[in-house]
Amino acid sequence: MNAEGFLEVDLNTLCVVLERDTLRIKEVSLFEAALKWASNECRRRGIEDSPENERLLLGRALQCIRFPLIPVEEFSLTVAQLGILTETELVDLYLNFTITSSHV
Repeated sequence: MNAEGFLEVDLNTLCVVLERDTLRIKEVSLFEAALKWASNECRRRGIEDSPENERLLLGRALQCIRFPLIPVEEFSLTVAQLGILTETELVDLYLNFTITSSHV
């Protein structure tokens, strides 16, 4: 994720990286790397670097991030604050966190 050319990969390559199960990286770090990619892509295309545009450019890559693997506290302090996920997605994830933690 810190490799020099990471921000320059295309969307398909980004998805391949995000889908890998063998990476030794926290899921929140994958999310942050994807956001850096999207921010760079906004600049490259000459459009405003906003949560809406980042979400649009991430497209299906956003679905490759395994948000339920992020600890709820970390999710709340980082992911939930950025405006990338819709309110419905946030509610669904918080319900997932609640149901999962009540069955542990």
